[in-house]
Amino acid sequence: AILPSADDAESARSTLAAGILNRLMFLLDLEDRNACLDEYRCRSILQSREITVHRADGTTSPATALDVDDDYRLLVRYEDGKEEHLDSGEVSIKL
Repeated sequence: AILPSADDAESARSTLAAGILNRLMFLLDLEDRNACLDEYRCRSILQSREITVHRADGTTSPATALDVDDDYRLLVRYEDGKEEHLDSGEVSIKL
């Protein structure tokens, strides 16, 4: 049997964790959801940082993390000016 690579396993774990968290958020009422969102935004280390977006197909794209929207998605702006909301996947930053 062929075992998945470490990158495939990490991607699968990240996707699973994001899916679970996204579904759990719908179980919270709106007031709790907003309180969690404010705390999430305060603790984010990505906002206003230059990041690299890693896609499941193996491609990467440099971008700037702008904000976390009301649905807990990361809003990013790519070098060409295009903006996108990321709801799962992986980003990296250099500190």
